[in-house]
Amino acid sequence: MSDSDSTSNTPQTDGGGTGETQTPEDFEKWLAAQPDLVRASYQQHVSGLKSALDSERTQRKAIEKAEKDRKAAEDKAKDNAEAQRLAEEKRFQELADKAKERADGLEGQLREAQEKIWGFTMRRAFQAEATKQQLDFASPEAQEDAFMLADLASVEMAEDGTVKGMEDVVKALKKQKGYLFAQPRQPGGNLNANEGRGSGGGKLPEQQLRDEARRRFGIA
Repeated sequence: MSDSDSTSNTPQTDGGGTGETQTPEDFEKWLAAQPDLVRASYQQHVSGLKSALDSERTQRKAIEKAEKDRKAAEDKAKDNAEAQRLAEEKRFQELADKAKERADGLEGQLREAQEKIWGFTMRRAFQAEATKQQLDFASPEAQEDAFMLADLASVEMAEDGTVKGMEDVVKALKKQKGYLFAQPRQPGGNLNANEGRGSGGGKLPEQQLRDEARRRFGIA
């Protein structure tokens, strides 16, 4: 080996003679001092890293946007579903209210019809029982008053319209309100039309009749 080869492979030392390898001032200066092949390889490597980083950033932004759009679409779908639910609930409630209103109206009409049928049946049974017991009323007004004052609580009406218990009702009324009935003609004398009827002549006070009618037929 020649002295020149030995000299070229010997690491350069600083002027102080310490024997340490000299460190470049910075990476850029060091890179600039490298051969073209090294610098080209480095630039290609760095360019690949930058390209991969940019692609990663672009992909991440695309994913974030897609997630944001998905969440916005999901929220919108929820809002639409809630709005539709509320609209349907309101519509169903309106239909239910109308159905209830119609049902209440029909129920009221049915109740009114039942009350009328009951009143007609009771009145007819009352008159029939009075005739059966051969009782005459003092006047048409007294006949109406008698029905209003009759205690029909114990009277029952079957589904076929037959009435039970009216016999006892008429007997009790005759006993308690005898002035409503015509008095039998006495032998050898004339009947006093007002005898036993009280000062009203068989006609009860109008307010009392109205109150009794309300109680009897459940009228407020």
